[in-house]
Amino acid sequence: MDNLGRPNYLATYFKWRVQVKSGYYRLKHSSPANTGGPNSSTNSTEGIWKWEWNLSIPQNIKIFLWKACSRILPDTKPNPTVVLAKSKSLHRDCGSINNEVIKRGDHTIPKTYAIVWKPPRQGVVKINSDASFDASKWKGTGACLARNSKGDIDFGLAFPILASNALIVEALALREAISLARNIRVSNIVVESDSKVLVQACRREKSLGEIKMIVNDIIQIKGHFESCSFTWTPREANCAAHTIAKLASQNILSRWWSLCPSSQLNSILQRDKQNVYSPPLTTMDNKRAPSQEEISDHG
Repeated sequence: MDNLGRPNYLATYFKWRVQVKSGYYRLKHSSPANTGGPNSSTNSTEGIWKWEWNLSIPQNIKIFLWKACSRILPDTKPNPTVVLAKSKSLHRDCGSINNEVIKRGDHTIPKTYAIVWKPPRQGVVKINSDASFDASKWKGTGACLARNSKGDIDFGLAFPILASNALIVEALALREAISLARNIRVSNIVVESDSKVLVQACRREKSLGEIKMIVNDIIQIKGHFESCSFTWTPREANCAAHTIAKLASQNILSRWWSLCPSSQLNSILQRDKQNVYSPPLTTMDNKRAPSQEEISDHG
């Protein structure tokens, strides 16, 4: 309090500051790490730490184990012996899983990383959407593929898009996909895209100014379905739509590609139908896109 009976905040601040600094100084210079006490690099534990950091497990798990053994996790008092025993067990399990592989031609893929396309439940159509973009030409290609619970194609489309960046192309491709589903009177759909930010925007989890108007259109169209949901999927599980966009951008597939898909795309579609891994697109078919006359004859 000052002479007038008012709180003296300045004096309180300096008193607090001195107490905190003094307390920190005392703790720092009295801790075991500064008095030659034991630490994680002593001979008794050096071998354990080397073994733990050399484990073939994700880095975040290594850091968690280190924190657990060092007793620096909040509100925990772990037994380092128990933690290490459990980590050895997990390591053995991971090793046995990684030994199981899937062989597809020249590819050998560990089962752990075999991400596959999953069919929708009965009565629902799953639409996979993707796009390719050429920044030098401000030109992209959108693609969509709709399949039922048996993995059979209901409809598909590829189309050129003029836009300034890849995200806008992805958004326009998704809007075109659900517009087509509405026009052919599909009732229940699940839309998958490998663009996480786009899916978040369609779920109203994120607002992105550059595609705000497109997303508003998508949400408006969504109201015409009995059920409509948006799901993010990794590129590996969206391989068919990704391949369609790539091939169509090189004029290897036509707009109505589902009438006459290429042999490479057919191979991916069959693997998806069997619910197995589809490797990312690496090479292109030499087959050219059919002309409109060929499409008409095919129909």
